[in-house]
Amino acid sequence: MAEAETRHATLWAKRIRELGGTLPQYAGKPSGDADTLANRVGGPDMALRRFEIDESRDIARYGRQLEELRDQPSIDILHEVIRDEQEHYRKLGSLIRDHYPASAVAGAKIDPKLVIADLLSKRSKSGRQTAGWIGDAIYGMNDGLGAIFGIVSGVSGATLPQ
Repeated sequence: MAEAETRHATLWAKRIRELGGTLPQYAGKPSGDADTLANRVGGPDMALRRFEIDESRDIARYGRQLEELRDQPSIDILHEVIRDEQEHYRKLGSLIRDHYPASAVAGAKIDPKLVIADLLSKRSKSGRQTAGWIGDAIYGMNDGLGAIFGIVSGVSGATLPQ
């Protein structure tokens, strides 16, 4: 990914020179945002998630630039950069979610009964056995009724003068 980002910078520097512009100077830290407190406290998973979010923002920003530019050589660079950024986004997502190759997942047989049994066994080992599923059902109904009451109250309060 770092090599691709360096290549992007080189492409843009060349294009800026061709257009007679002045190259911007990077004033940040050599490590960028990689060693921020949030990343250090959150650990590698948090850092990867933040990088994934940054990649998605970059893709959106480049997409907006595509709509605004009327310069074909710059548009060609943007298309290449967007393809790379999309690949980075996919790689980061794969690292975060520990995805297996599609071929391995496609060949796997999943037994729903075993999955449910595994989930129930984990729940029974969690120590939270106060009311079991009855407590969850009551909480769910209460939550649903509260949401409906909130919607009805909001609409009636908004239309009170009429």
